[in-house]
Amino acid sequence: MSNKLFSKNKLSTFHVFFGLFFVNSLIVLGVIWIFFTFFSHRYYTHEVINSFIQDSQNHEKLYDEIGHDKYLNELYSYEVNKESRIILFDSNTNHILYPEMVPKRGMGQRGFGNAMETYELINTIVENLKQKGDENVLYYRHHRTNIETLIIYRQWNNGIIWIAQSAIQPIDRAVDIFQTLFFWFGLLGLVLSSILAWILSNKITHNVSKINEKVMNIASLAFEDSKKIPVGFSKELETLGTTLNIVSDKLRDNIVALKNTNLRLKQELEKEKQLDTIRKQFITDVSHDLKTPISIIQGYAEGLLDGISDDPLEYIHAIRDEAFYMKNLVDSLLELARLESEQSFIKFQNVNVTKLVSDIKKRFISSAKKYNRKVSFKITNESLWCDGNPVKLTQAFENLLKNSIMHGNPEGEIIIKLQKQNDIFFSVYNDAPPIPNEEIPLIFERFYKLDRSRNRQIGGTGLGLSIVKNIILKHGGKVGVKNEGNGVKFWISLPIKMIR
Repeated sequence: MSNKLFSKNKLSTFHVFFGLFFVNSLIVLGVIWIFFTFFSHRYYTHEVINSFIQDSQNHEKLYDEIGHDKYLNELYSYEVNKESRIILFDSNTNHILYPEMVPKRGMGQRGFGNAMETYELINTIVENLKQKGDENVLYYRHHRTNIETLIIYRQWNNGIIWIAQSAIQPIDRAVDIFQTLFFWFGLLGLVLSSILAWILSNKITHNVSKINEKVMNIASLAFEDSKKIPVGFSKELETLGTTLNIVSDKLRDNIVALKNTNLRLKQELEKEKQLDTIRKQFITDVSHDLKTPISIIQGYAEGLLDGISDDPLEYIHAIRDEAFYMKNLVDSLLELARLESEQSFIKFQNVNVTKLVSDIKKRFISSAKKYNRKVSFKITNESLWCDGNPVKLTQAFENLLKNSIMHGNPEGEIIIKLQKQNDIFFSVYNDAPPIPNEEIPLIFERFYKLDRSRNRQIGGTGLGLSIVKNIILKHGGKVGVKNEGNGVKFWISLPIKMIR
């Protein structure tokens, strides 16, 4: 789905190239073409006019500074450099001051055509100055040559009219040259910019396509197929790529964590379901276990009252044994409730676990003989200390030992070990039938009895191992069980404490 969606939205290099270069180039070239076609001649002419007007202002100052004769000599050089013709007309005396009065130029009317045309032009300028004093440009076509020229004039403060002639043809020729240069340089720029735009388009589309692919993978939660977005090329794309990489990693980590949480929750729910089944079974078992002694006590009591027993002492012993069993069951329930309570408090002290297990050994060997069980202890000679409660630890160790007698093979051997590993390690092994793997996680849970077919004299209440677990957890330790060899091994691990 992600790849299909990606293929439909894949960014084309041509599309980016077209948008990035072609349209923009057309706009730029169009604007420049319009300028050269409709405004370049006017612009160039305007610049020529401004140049002559500025020269006229400078020449007026120069005329006042160096005098009439020296200025006329300078004006000849100016004509040559400017490739133009200049006339100085004195409006006060109505005489042409230049070029007629230049000594080296000889006599004769060297104006703008013949003498008649020159005076005709001067009269037009004088009339224009009288009527339109702010205008200083006109276009003039020679009668003989039919060539149009540009006339720029300006009247000085002393009454002299400074008149300059510039041919239109050089202006048109300059504009044509500029247009030709524009065409070839524009064509060259078009080729170079096309190459550059294609390179940039490839880079942009590559990075944007990677970003698009990344987004599609994120949308479909396909993080395992998502590669890191290459950063670079531009700050904006680099920032976007880096941000998407971070978002992708965060989403992947959060989804993995969510999956793991869901898996643990599923396991917990399954475990809770199994525990609920165990609780219901426990209620049934406890109800049966309580019903049986109650019925026995009631029967023996009624027999004593009716006087049907030849040996009343036997009835009394039976009533006592059943009452003792009931008390043991109730005490175990109360003990487990106290241990599981968060408010429960156990007073700790330094405990020599080696000595504690050695003391238990003496009592356990005596009990094991009653069941004809073979027992061996392997206790380290090193004194192992922990921070704990000696009474509760004794209860936990003895519960494991009693459990080995109740559920072990009558002809098997019980092996008890106390040794130093990373922590204090206490284990009880017996030749018992292996525990099904699916029931190992539940073996230390309350209300659990592995063999429900055993009677209450052998199977106990199903609370002993749960009490062991809660005592050891209160001491910061761990408990466990595993099938080993031909039997089962229960173990306890306690944090060791260094005593100097």
